Amino acid sequence: MSQINTQQVRRCPNEPVIIGEAATPMYKHLLLPMDDSPASESAVRCGVRLARQMHAKVTALHIEPPQRASGGGTADVDRARDMLNYAARVAHAAGVECSMIRAAGDQPHEVIVSSALKLDCDLIVMASHRRGAVAALLFGSQTQQVLAHCDLPVLVVS
Repeated sequence: MSQINTQQVRRCPNEPVIIGEAATPMYKHLLLPMDDSPASESAVRCGVRLARQMHAKVTALHIEPPQRASGGGTADVDRARDMLNYAARVAHAAGVECSMIRAAGDQPHEVIVSSALKLDCDLIVMASHRRGAVAALLFGSQTQQVLAHCDLPVLVVS
């Protein structure tokens, strides 16, 4: 992305703008992968606003490691349920249809990509966790992995 484009993207308002009301909506089903972070909550709000403007539906997806999903304590289950319920409340308040999925996987990016394809989603809206350069280098980024392994458009919310 050129320097000019990067600056333009950073100056965009939080509310997505749809030009040409008579146009056919570009997206009909948005996948909102989430974890337990405030960044995910922000991405959910952005995805729901976009879905409302496009008359699209959303699917909230919470992913956790298999060992936590199968033998995790009730706190883990409650946290996942709370995050999914948060997405459902935001969508309901905006008048957007929302379904919820709780999934387990060692590689969250693989679960995100396969879920998007299986559910026939046409856009993934996910958070970017601002980690330092060293942490990103050592641990990678699920967002980067999704971008690298998915042919669908991905809207990254920071």
